[in-house]
Amino acid sequence: MEVINNNIRTKSWNSSTFFTISIILFILVSVLSWMLWTMQNKLQNDITLSNNKIAEINKKIESLKKDNDIASYDIVTSSEAEVNVNIEKSQAQNYITEVIELWKKYKIMFNWFSYSWDSINTVATTNNKDSVSDSMWIVSSFIKDFRTVWHPIFKLDPISSVIWDSLKRTFNTSFKINKK
Repeated sequence: MEVINNNIRTKSWNSSTFFTISIILFILVSVLSWMLWTMQNKLQNDITLSNNKIAEINKKIESLKKDNDIASYDIVTSSEAEVNVNIEKSQAQNYITEVIELWKKYKIMFNWFSYSWDSINTVATTNNKDSVSDSMWIVSSFIKDFRTVWHPIFKLDPISSVIWDSLKRTFNTSFKINKK
């Protein structure tokens, strides 16, 4: 019985069967090779097109960098934070003008100024010679207004002492600058 089975097997796998299988495999490998070659060419063309576009964009960037307006814009945007800080620091004249307005409103003379990033320090003096009442009322009104009415630019630090003689009242004043 074994001999018959072997004969059947050998007869079923004759040379024409091997030839057919090899042709099918050849066609299959050829089609797959052609597909891979086509895909590789398409990808290579896409890469070449992308590289050409990148080269064109780089040329445009280089020509734009030579334009002074764009170069200055690039400098401003790269240092924008520092420029904003310097603009805010340059507002000292606004603060001093506001102190002068306080002088006019309260008839308090500010003798010297010390300006730093977040405060203005000064010595305030009131004279009693033109006033009917004691100039301490002016000092009191000044402090009261800063404590009860919101001021858009300054916040008055506590006043620890007032020095006086028969004609004037003097006190150290520190204004904290309200940051926006």
